[in-house]
Amino acid sequence: GLVVEQVRPKTPAEKAGLKAHDVLVQLGGKAVPTSTTELRKLLGELSLAKGVDAVVIRAGKQETLKGLTLPALK
Repeated sequence: GLVVEQVRPKTPAEKAGLKAHDVLVQLGGKAVPTSTTELRKLLGELSLAKGVDAVVIRAGKQETLKGLTLPALK
């Protein structure tokens, strides 16, 4: 997975409940790679406009965030 370094205010990530220091381990049922390049590939494969579930590790506990949406990658 990858550590979320920051979450900008009023973004879909913030609305879905992502927080700085979360460890993102799954998106849409798929494991999150440790490489940002591989993460971009994964994001391109998912239907993020419709919303996916994200699994994070927060304060040592696993949590599922429902309906994370992101704009299409350019």
